[in-house]
Order: sequence, then C-alpha cells, then structure tokens
Amino acid sequence: MEQASHDREHASDDMEHASDDMEHASHDREHTHHDMVHAGHDMEHASNDMEHASDDMEHASDDIEHAINDMEHASHDREHASHDRLTC
Repeated sequence: MEQASHDREHASDDMEHASDDMEHASHDREHTHHDMVHAGHDMEHASNDMEHASDDMEHASDDIEHAINDMEHASHDREHASHDRLTC
C-alpha cells in the first residue's frame, strides 16, 4: 500500500516535469519562429541591398563608359583644333 502511494507520488512528479518540459518546448518553438521571421526579413533586406549594389555598379560602369566617350571626343576636338591651326 505504501509502495503504491510512493509510486503515485513519483508519477505525479513525472507528470509535473513533463508539463514543465512541454511549456519550455512551446516557448522555444515560439522563439524559434520569431528568429526565423527575423532571419527572413534580414535575408530580404540583404537581397535588396545586393540589388541596389548591382544597380550602383551598373551606373558606375555607364559613367566610366561616358567618361571614355568624352575623352575620345576631346581628343578628336584637339585634333581638329590642331588641324585648323595648321591650315589657317
């Protein structure tokens, strides 16, 4: 009889521990979900930042191309000016 009472007490303690463990697991799952949502937002921001960086590099490439064209035009203008001086 005393053993049965002792076993019941242990079973009650085990159930209480199991309940605590389930509560902790629920909190952990909630925190994990929040972390995943934050990570998703961070990845979205990183993707947007990479897209902006790509756009900026494309603009820089266009600017370099324009600068090269401007230098070629300036060189041609100098050649014309030199030719004009020689013929005048």
